[in-house]
Amino acid sequence: MKNIYLFSHDVLMKDDTPADGAIDLMRHLCKVQYPFLILSDRSLHSRNRMADRMYEIGFPLFSEDVFYTSTMAAVDAIRSNYPDRNRAMVVGSEFMKRLVQRGGFLMDHEHPHWLFVGTQRDATYRDYSLALQAVMNGAVIISVSDSKFEYLRRTPQLGSGSVAMMLEYASGTEALVSGWSSSVMIKKGLRYIGADPDQALFVSNNLETEIASAHAAGVETVYVLGENRYEDLSSSNIHPTYVVDSLKGLSV
Repeated sequence: MKNIYLFSHDVLMKDDTPADGAIDLMRHLCKVQYPFLILSDRSLHSRNRMADRMYEIGFPLFSEDVFYTSTMAAVDAIRSNYPDRNRAMVVGSEFMKRLVQRGGFLMDHEHPHWLFVGTQRDATYRDYSLALQAVMNGAVIISVSDSKFEYLRRTPQLGSGSVAMMLEYASGTEALVSGWSSSVMIKKGLRYIGADPDQALFVSNNLETEIASAHAAGVETVYVLGENRYEDLSSSNIHPTYVVDSLKGLSV
């Protein structure tokens, strides 16, 4: 028996629709007070808003403390590794900017050390050009999401991962990543809750990035098939510890 479940946000819900068995499972975990953490690379909304949205569609009302985001992971990683480089620029939501500031960074659009790139739906050509100038002057791009596109009312929109790639291409530099293609979020999430890798079980329906990132962090995994196929496993080099058809296959 593991000491804590780690869930990717998307394994619990998609397009505001709960995954099969997700609500019953989370209600049970709350009832028996079994610890869990929800990991998310979403940067548009605050953790409280994510909790409220899940509550609106039937989940228990969670504290914001059960959410850990890729922005938080990036902040934690930079502050521990580069404590003297504390000037930042953010292309992202107001909530993301507040997280960065609460992490001890000073907002500086002239000579930032870091350029955090998340979702900013009102960003303009000028915003992107100023971000590029910051990178050309030495700022390091921090990509908090790998998403090439995101959805707004079921309509595809440009994802923050695509924005980061655009800035990489234009500047000829490479971004540091705290999204799912990196193990940073899982490693820092474990530190956030004071757990070791061998105490956790990570649950996801994404094999190629999320399950792979957990393996890189030394965490055992549960791959939830959902709409995926068993055939995907045989053609992949990534081998989850356990495979279940849905979240109904999990228990404590």
